[in-house]
Amino acid sequence: MFEEVLCLRAPPGLFLCFDHLATIYVLSSSSGGKIRLTDIIQLAAFATTHQKTYPTYEIMSHMQGFCMLALWRDLREGSDKVRDWLVELVKYNRPIRTAQGRKYVSSASIFPLFQCLRQFLPQQQGFQGMFDLMQEAAEDLGLLSLDDSSMDDFVPLQLVNIVYNPSIKIYSYICTR
Repeated sequence: MFEEVLCLRAPPGLFLCFDHLATIYVLSSSSGGKIRLTDIIQLAAFATTHQKTYPTYEIMSHMQGFCMLALWRDLREGSDKVRDWLVELVKYNRPIRTAQGRKYVSSASIFPLFQCLRQFLPQQQGFQGMFDLMQEAAEDLGLLSLDDSSMDDFVPLQLVNIVYNPSIKIYSYICTR
């Protein structure tokens, strides 16, 4: 559902940006990373109600600010909750593969997260380069064997936490200053 939400475009007159990390957080944090249709409808209803209060040219900023405030409140309490939410979001995006007692996620599970957080990653690094580095790191940590061709499109779930934790810390730093 995560990748489908990133593709959503609000109808004319409804000013919501579905590829904004804080918007995704508002949509899924209360359900542990799952994005439900009812959450999308509730946020759209909230936006519609508040659009009457603000000028048209300001509503998108107000909605992103509202969502960022929700994320900020949780980051102020500590980044663990947001980091755990991020891992859950990836877990619910696509099926997880279990091998050798570990949970693995596919590149398709991670790509939507990359789209939301790419502003915090090195500019020259595309998704494939980042995914290759994740696989190399997993091999260095003994979590993945690059000789196993059946795992070419997978990385350990715990590595998602390791790789994206700095991005959450950046968000946390920005939100607490």
